[in-house]
Amino acid sequence: MLTEAQIAAWKKLTKRQRDCLEALRAGHSTNKSIARALNVDPETVAEYLAGARAAFGVRHRVELALIAERIHAKLDETTG
Repeated sequence: MLTEAQIAAWKKLTKRQRDCLEALRAGHSTNKSIARALNVDPETVAEYLAGARAAFGVRHRVELALIAERIHAKLDETTG
């Protein structure tokens, strides 16, 4: 279930943090894979994901991917 706090946290993320989460949601499971998809350094991806984990108060990338999927579904629901 998506919470209001998660929606608020999503809105506070930078575009690049959201891009990393979308890549994670799309199946890029490593920082290296996300970095290639976004044309950035894998260490930069690690920083973006660390910031996103802090914003959502989660510890694992799987949790980030689940939140990103729920947000994506919610956005599809409201725009579709």
